[in-house]
Amino acid sequence: MTRNRIHTKEINGKTYYTSAYLADEYFIADRTARKYLEDLPSLADYPSPKFYTKEVMEQAIKKIGKSPEELERIREQRRLSEAESIEEKIREQNHTPLTTPIISKEELSLNKAIKDNIDKLLPLKMFEQFLFAQGYTFDIEQFQNDVVTVTTHENYIPETEERTPEIAKAFERIYKPNSDYLKKFK
Repeated sequence: MTRNRIHTKEINGKTYYTSAYLADEYFIADRTARKYLEDLPSLADYPSPKFYTKEVMEQAIKKIGKSPEELERIREQRRLSEAESIEEKIREQNHTPLTTPIISKEELSLNKAIKDNIDKLLPLKMFEQFLFAQGYTFDIEQFQNDVVTVTTHENYIPETEERTPEIAKAFERIYKPNSDYLKKFK
């Protein structure tokens, strides 16, 4: 099990620093931080981690030689990379993009056709399921054939022409309230 990183510790009312503080604050590797501090004096009673006074830490910082502007630039880069990694983790967890995808005209057209089809078919399907639950089926093929026959006869055949028995039955099924489209299933 790994130990928690200690950056500072208050001993007898005085703050002491560790190599972890130097590494994290000045963006250097832990080993490099220990290398800068190896020649400098530490508290004798604390071998691991070693604790250093503020004056000793300032000597190590001078050895590193990074300017405040360079440190600020590095801190900003680190903040941005942390923000990007957080955003990446959120995206992975949700499996959804954080931006709205661009939808092409074809996709919009398809979505509209799907919605229209649902709007058209939903009442029919609900009615069909209702009838099924009551023990009936609706003869959709007979209904479609009758609609074609009646529409053709009403629009394209003169009224003076006599109706055949099939056409008369189709008219009767279409316009009669108690039609033969409902069948009791076994």
